[in-house]
Amino acid sequence: MKEIDRMTPWEYTLRTKAYLLNQNEAERRVYTTAFANRLFKAEKKGRFVIKDVKSIYDYEKNEQTILADFKQKGIQKQEDTEDLYEMRQRLIRAKEIVSKKNQKGGK
Repeated sequence: MKEIDRMTPWEYTLRTKAYLLNQNEAERRVYTTAFANRLFKAEKKGRFVIKDVKSIYDYEKNEQTILADFKQKGIQKQEDTEDLYEMRQRLIRAKEIVSKKNQKGGK
């Protein structure tokens, strides 16, 4: 039976971070487009409450928040989790080796 490829916790965290950063970029595009539309529709004497895109959507702040959330989890915690996953895999392999030896009569 073929073993199914699984993501390690570290890979899952990395993929989640990439997904959230991509979502942040997509949101930025939406708000930038909205701001550009407002500029094109602006009248010479008209006043707008919104001065710039950053006043309604702060891309850099959101990006830093996403990155800080992952940093708070701690690299060490991710490494510990990765180590536990690797130890589990080694134990599974060791169990398989021992059971094969026992089936062959201990040799």
